[in-house]
Amino acid sequence: MEARLGGVVTGEAGINALVAAHYKVPVVLVTGDRCACEETAALIPGVHTAVVKEHVSRLAAHSLHPDRACALIRNKAHLAIEGAAKAAPPPVGSAPLEISVRTTDIAEAASWIRGVERTGPRELRFVGEDPLAVYRSFCAAILLTRAVAEVV
Repeated sequence: MEARLGGVVTGEAGINALVAAHYKVPVVLVTGDRCACEETAALIPGVHTAVVKEHVSRLAAHSLHPDRACALIRNKAHLAIEGAAKAAPPPVGSAPLEISVRTTDIAEAASWIRGVERTGPRELRFVGEDPLAVYRSFCAAILLTRAVAEVV
């Protein structure tokens, strides 16, 4: 699956930013692998990042020693807290969430969910009254289509 928020490829950071945007909560720190940190920094200006591992595969990563990772996170957390009062919620409120799925069967099943529009054979767009509604439709589609994906 490929997800795009406002036309920009995104992962968990962008999708979860919908919830933060709904509640008007700034995101000031993200920790994780380099890809997650870079993705978040591109989406949320001014966010602090702590790269504590390098992606190798879906099931493996090269991680910093726990002591080094904790020190890095602690340092970045202090910086993030110092600037938190000036931080704004993620600027994703009206950005459309679109995904490309693996099969047409998955796209068809997902289109049965309120807030999901099928825009192509394997393309879906999530729409809603607010970013939280979009997030909920996305989660519902993922949960529903897991069964379809396992069969196909």
